[in-house]
Amino acid sequence: MRSRGLEELAGGKGQMLMRLADAYYGRSGSGTYSSLIDALQAVRCVDDKAITDPAVALELSRRTLAAAPFEDDGRGPSAARDACAFWPAPPTSAAHRPNVAGLPQVLVVSTTGDPATPYQAGVELAKALGARLLSVPVRGLMRCIGPAQLIPAESAGRAGSVHRAVRRHLRSGRRHTARRS
Repeated sequence: MRSRGLEELAGGKGQMLMRLADAYYGRSGSGTYSSLIDALQAVRCVDDKAITDPAVALELSRRTLAAAPFEDDGRGPSAARDACAFWPAPPTSAAHRPNVAGLPQVLVVSTTGDPATPYQAGVELAKALGARLLSVPVRGLMRCIGPAQLIPAESAGRAGSVHRAVRRHLRSGRRHTARRS
């Protein structure tokens, strides 16, 4: 869809890219927005120690642009700090093993090719929780578009195989892998 959107943009039309942006930011038909992006920012700020030193921010910016030059907007490295540097609450998270006595049976869905959520982290979480593990072979980012609805960001067509695998897994209690479609 992104490539189609770029092709349309080259022809002077931006509707597809606007639809993609609206979907990403959770814009409804009435023009209101989901709070998901704000929630993710809040989670990130309490999960990680904020970079408050401009010199450290500048060095990180330099390293980022060296590793990913496509991120350069033409202004070069910057000492600008992100929102977490000004977040009103301190980070509260630290690596730990969950202690959740009495937790009902949980299903952890872990994808093999999503760069934002390493597969091994899902494996370790399932082990720590004594949970069932559903491995989903996918390349690229996954997104949750509603309760228990995992959709590969690049291909909504894979949704059915993931949903079927989750249902099979929950019904049988055995480990399953989503089939490629």
